[in-house]
Amino acid sequence: MNEPARTMRSWTTLLVSAAAVGAVAAGAALVADAVGDSPDPRQSRATPPPVTQATAPTPSGEQLRKARDLLARWERTVGDAVYVPLRPPLAQGDPELTGRFEIHQTGAWSRGQAAYQRGLAQRRIQVRTAVPDVPPAAGVVTWRNGLSVPTSVVSAKEAYDRLLAGAMRCSNCPADGSADGITPKPVTLTAVTLTTLVVETTRGDATVPAWRFTFAESRVQLLVAAAEAAQVSPAPLDQAAGMPIMDASIAPDGRTLTARLIGSGGSSKAPCGADYFGYVVESANAVGVVIVGRSYPGRVVCTMEGHMREVTVRLAAPLGGRSVLELERGTAVPLT
Repeated sequence: MNEPARTMRSWTTLLVSAAAVGAVAAGAALVADAVGDSPDPRQSRATPPPVTQATAPTPSGEQLRKARDLLARWERTVGDAVYVPLRPPLAQGDPELTGRFEIHQTGAWSRGQAAYQRGLAQRRIQVRTAVPDVPPAAGVVTWRNGLSVPTSVVSAKEAYDRLLAGAMRCSNCPADGSADGITPKPVTLTAVTLTTLVVETTRGDATVPAWRFTFAESRVQLLVAAAEAAQVSPAPLDQAAGMPIMDASIAPDGRTLTARLIGSGGSSKAPCGADYFGYVVESANAVGVVIVGRSYPGRVVCTMEGHMREVTVRLAAPLGGRSVLELERGTAVPLT
C-alpha cells in the first residue's frame, strides 16, 4: 500500500452486543450490533473504559432514520450493480490525479511547464486528431480475485467530454485563467487510443477499459475510464446520519467489519478524549455504520487535531458483494 492514493488506508476490538432492530429482507434495513472502539496504538496508548450494553451510547431515532434513507437512496441509484467506482477525494480538475480513479494521469511535468500544466487543468485543449464518436466493441471489467463482468465501452468522444467536464475553475481569475503569475497555455491533443486502467471500486481494484489522451507538449497523458458504471452523487449534508468513516475492512468470517474514522486521540477517561461505538445498518446491496461518540465529561480546552480510530461491528449477514457506505454523504468507502 505505497501508492499515493492510499495515504489514508489500513487502520478490533471491544465488542458489545446490542439488540437488533428491524429485520433483514430484500432491501430492508436493520440495526445490528453495537461495538466499542480502540485508539490507533500508533496514535495513543490510552485504554478505553470497560464497555457494557447498558453504558454504550446509542444512535438517536433521527440518526437511524437518516441512515436507512441513505441506504434506500443507494438501492435506488446503484442497486445490485457490480462495477461501482469510488469517487476521488480531490477537487475536479486537479492536474495531479495519480490515484486509482476514473481519470488518471501518467507521466510528470518537466520544469518550466507550469503554463501547460495550468492549461491542461483548465482543459484548454486544441484537438489535432480524430476523437471517434462510435463506441468500440464490448469490454471486460476484471478484479484481482478473478471476478470479471462484461461491460459496454463508451466512445472516445464521450470520454473526452467527461474529461472536459472536470475543468478546474477559478471564479476570481481573469478571462485568460492566469493566477499566481502563471498564464495558462493550451495543450495539443495528438492521439487517442484504447487501453486499460486500474480503478478503485467498492469491491477493490479493477482493471477496466479506458481511453488514453496524449499531448504534444508533455509526457503527461490522461486516462479516462470507459466502462459503463453505476454512480451516485453525495447526498446533502443535512441528510447526514452522523460522523463519516474513512474506510473499512472485513474479517475472514465475512461478518466482522472494522471501520476507521477520524476522532479524538484517547479514551473518554482522558481530557479531550472520546470513545466511539458503531451501529450497523444493512440493506440488500449496502452496509452503513452509524458512529456514536462519548466524550470526556470535564470542561477542558482541546486542540482540533484528529486521530485515526476504529470501531468494529458484527453484520447480520455476510458482507458478500455489498458496498460499505459512510453515512455523512451516503457514498461508498474503500475496502482495505
